[in-house]
Amino acid sequence: NRSSDLGKTDRFGDSSSLFSLDSPSLAMDRRWESIVRAKITTLQEVMIPNWNLLYQEKLISHEERKKFVEEGSTPRERIFKLLTEILPRKGPDSYDKFVQVLKETEGQKHIVESVLNDSAHGKSDCSECARMKKKSAELERENQTLRMEKKELEKEKKGKDLICMGYQLKENAKHASVTMNDFPVWKDMKEMPVGCIPFGRVAELNDKIVVGWEKRIYYFENNRWDDRDYSHQVDSIRSVFNCDDKCIVIGREKEGGHVLFELNEKSFELEELGKVPGCGVRGVGKNGTVYVWEEKMKRLLRFDLSTKKWGKSIKVNGWWGVSLAITDQRLYLGWIGGIECFDLGSDESEWVQIPSPKNHGCEITCLSGKLVATGGWGRKEDVEVFDDLCGVWLPLPSMKRERYGHGVCATKKNQLVVVGGFGGGKSVEILRL
Repeated sequence: NRSSDLGKTDRFGDSSSLFSLDSPSLAMDRRWESIVRAKITTLQEVMIPNWNLLYQEKLISHEERKKFVEEGSTPRERIFKLLTEILPRKGPDSYDKFVQVLKETEGQKHIVESVLNDSAHGKSDCSECARMKKKSAELERENQTLRMEKKELEKEKKGKDLICMGYQLKENAKHASVTMNDFPVWKDMKEMPVGCIPFGRVAELNDKIVVGWEKRIYYFENNRWDDRDYSHQVDSIRSVFNCDDKCIVIGREKEGGHVLFELNEKSFELEELGKVPGCGVRGVGKNGTVYVWEEKMKRLLRFDLSTKKWGKSIKVNGWWGVSLAITDQRLYLGWIGGIECFDLGSDESEWVQIPSPKNHGCEITCLSGKLVATGGWGRKEDVEVFDDLCGVWLPLPSMKRERYGHGVCATKKNQLVVVGGFGGGKSVEILRL
């Protein structure tokens, strides 16, 4: 019984008992057995899985990926389970697909060359792995120092009154707590015609709420939803967002390429702005410049709306679960590893980590110049605003429903609108601040 073998096996020890060649699902490729038995410890230390590519290659399902998070497992535990339980069951070509994913993942190609090839040929040289182990240890020491400094700052700020977005708040040991009870509350809007997971696909256009889903765009006006089909132009709508007063759309063509459009405010036609040089899946914009998250190369592409030309890209650290927000001077990128900030006013700027909100996987936006985080894993109905002067997250009223993968939009009238998502279904909520 394979499950009983797993229960007897140490989490990070010898994994030879995990594989039974009598099992049809595992006997199809002996390379899985040799890799895990010989190299599991090394792989746990140097491998950073590209969950998006694994998902695209059908090597991991959404439910399996979500279960990792809900279990609260560590990265080492996730890799162990991925290599011993999930990937070997994905068919006779699962190993070759896994190797190809590593080759296409930045910074992981050396694993194929030094670790996987070593296990097949009996070699022992893995200088690149040793270098990465050393770097990992150095980063962990830096993180410990930052955590200690953060605790000291929290002690100093404890008990101080803070003013944010017009409300007086008092901070406790972890997060600020509200001392005034006159907050507005979230209210339901008319439900959408369909349930959707529209993260990165909600914007505003002439006081209309615009939601992109599959091949259609839905418009909310005069307390009713209308929609229009754009299948003649796109195979799917990847992102809908605002750049100043414009509504920008990223669409995927049937041939596989991605195109940047502007949604005409009068005719509601998609007017092509240019081809995206890569796989554009999320976008954000401000002051005439659009920033597009290009998934494969892990970078933000810049597009000037006035010249309709692509500029110098920005290299990013995040690689999965990316959410974007922007102010006049700052660009925010949220991913599974936290939230980072980029100073748009400096030519030599680098990404800087800021304190994380309560929930990973939250959707972020900017309202009145403040960074707001909504939903996510954990307590998914939470809404928080970041006070950059004090460096703390302050609570805003919680949404009525738990949400993850939802769309969020900050309107010109100082409103927050959230749409759909896991847990949200067809529902739409609005918070008027």
